[in-house]
Amino acid sequence: MQKRAPYWWLTSAFLATTLLFSIASCQAQNRPTGITGRWDITVHTAGGDYPSWLEVKQSGATLVGYFVGQFGSMRPISRVEFKNGTVKFSIPPQFEFRRNGKDLNFEGQLVDGKLEGTTDAAGDSAKWSAVPVPPLKREKEPKWGKPIT
Repeated sequence: MQKRAPYWWLTSAFLATTLLFSIASCQAQNRPTGITGRWDITVHTAGGDYPSWLEVKQSGATLVGYFVGQFGSMRPISRVEFKNGTVKFSIPPQFEFRRNGKDLNFEGQLVDGKLEGTTDAAGDSAKWSAVPVPPLKREKEPKWGKPIT
């Protein structure tokens, strides 16, 4: 008499395969993009250039971030859109004078590892550019002096 494979074995093999494919799919979706990291921004206005700062992080399947502009403190960005090399994000005004009270909008392109775009943060349309912040890695441990007594 021939023995049949137990159904539990086939079911277990199917579930294990499905689980492995699901994990691989999630890991592929959560890989960091070319926009994640910290960026030094320079906004170019008629009144002169001013610095800003952007950090973009992966949060699940969503990109989020933080922004420091010409005025105010670090502000959270609830959603950073990045598709086909184009980045977009908006933040509410903090201390910026906005006649219309609308959010500050940034849009740009990732080209050769740098960002370039336009914003209405200065009131009128202004160009901006950004470069990645270099990593701050120590080559060796610091040598500390004697404590002050």
